[in-house]
Amino acid sequence: PLFRSNGSRLIHLKESSTYYFKNEGKLFRPLVVLLMARACNKTQMKPDCGVTENQLTVAMVSEMIHTATLVHDDVIDQAQTRRGQPVCHLVWGTKKSIFAGDYILARSSSALARIGDPLVVEMLSHVLNSLVKGEVMQLGTRESSADRFTHYMEKTFRKTASLLALSCQAVGRGVGWRLLSTLFPGCFACWCESERLRSRLSVWEKFGNCFSACR
Repeated sequence: PLFRSNGSRLIHLKESSTYYFKNEGKLFRPLVVLLMARACNKTQMKPDCGVTENQLTVAMVSEMIHTATLVHDDVIDQAQTRRGQPVCHLVWGTKKSIFAGDYILARSSSALARIGDPLVVEMLSHVLNSLVKGEVMQLGTRESSADRFTHYMEKTFRKTASLLALSCQAVGRGVGWRLLSTLFPGCFACWCESERLRSRLSVWEKFGNCFSACR
């Protein structure tokens, strides 16, 4: 569960941090992540091509990170509604909403740590790094049209596509990167035990950018 404590003093934190989860959206991101997990598992020729607990956790964490950003974005953008309901900060106030978003991120970090794979942790930690940079980039622009387009595409990748791309990479971690690169040529950034995640993610970068641009 997202919130385990039953303390009455924290009831507002429980209610505000679970508010957006009660009105489920399309759940597009975790669905794509789980489909990729099943595809990766199928390459192992296993009779049961379901998903592992760790892969399910990655999908859950991807949705938690996305939801936390929605809470924060609605405060920044002074939004009024989300998924047909009043936004969190109109119901609970700005301060409690910001704390709610922070708490969702904290719980997602705890779930991620329990996976016990440093490479997966680094992948999804990189998502948070990209999201913040994308938000900052959204505050500015560039003078020339060519620079504006490049700026827009990088901002789009950092704000939206990076979460989808890196989550899909993370669920393939247990299958083996050499096998994945053979079966899905060009779809995955090179990842080795001795090197850090590269920033460009080829097909998944383009896929995430298309999803963001067409929403």
